[in-house]
Formats: sequence, C-alpha cells, structure tokens
Amino acid sequence: MTKGLRPQSAPESDEARETKNEELSQAQRSIGERVRFWEEQEKINQVLIDRLIRQNKLLSDHIKNHESLPEVADKAVRKALSDARAEQQEQYRTIIENLSATYRDSVQTLLAEERTRQRQQYEHALAAVDQKWQTETEHYKTRLHTWLGKAIVLLALLSIIALILSVLSLTVL
Repeated sequence: MTKGLRPQSAPESDEARETKNEELSQAQRSIGERVRFWEEQEKINQVLIDRLIRQNKLLSDHIKNHESLPEVADKAVRKALSDARAEQQEQYRTIIENLSATYRDSVQTLLAEERTRQRQQYEHALAAVDQKWQTETEHYKTRLHTWLGKAIVLLALLSIIALILSVLSLTVL
C-alpha cells in the first residue's frame, strides 16, 4: 500500500448502490423538510413576537392608566364577596319562605286533621250518650209502666176494698 492513497474497497453491488442512493435521497429530503420547517417556524415566531410586543405595550399602558393591580384585585374580590353574600342571602330568604309556607301548610293540615278527629270523637261520644239515654229512657219507661201497672192494680184493689166496705157499711146499717 502506498502512502496517501486510500485503499480500494471491493466493488459495490447494484443493490448496495441503490440502498445507498435511497438513504442519501431520504437524508436530503429530511434536511429539506427540516429547512422548510424552520423557515415556517421563523415566520410564525416573527408574527408572535410582534403580537407579544403589542400586547405588552397595551398591558403596560393599561396598568399606567388604571389603578394598581392589588387595588383592582381587592375591588374585584370585594365585589365578588358582596355578590356572593347577596346571592346567599336571597337563597336563604327563599329557603325560609319555602320552609315557612311548608310549615303553615303542615300546621293547617294537622289542625284540620285534629279538628276532624275531635269532631269524630265528639260525634262518637254524643252517639254513645244518646244511646245510653235511649237505653236508660227505655229502662225507666219500662219501670214506670211497671209501677203504674202496680199502682193501677193497687188502686183497683183499693177501689174494690172501698166498694166492699161501702157495701158492708150499707148492709150493717
């Protein structure tokens, strides 16, 4: 081997050359795609940078022209709390009204049921008293009739005795 010369490699086959050519063309395509990608990325970055600069300027101007951020945040939090408190009070009032209405309806229903129950008890007690009255009246009527019958018999006997005595007193005279 001589100095400075490269050693010669064995001749390449057609398949090896085709594979090598394909790999080379893929590498070139890959490089081309990457270049296009970075060119597109550069365009996007330029647009975004310009937009970011404009937004930064707008935000800076806004901060300069308005109150400080802590004051704005404090006002926003206070308003949110106030709104939440008002909403909660409204919900509480609505719940209280609903519960009150439900309570009134329940009390009215219970009172109506209690009145009905008491009326039924009263009517039952009145019917029991009336039945007892009827039973006792019948009993006393029966006893009275019996006493009247006995009194009539007794009067009839007394009348007969009086008649006998008057007949005897007339005969004795």
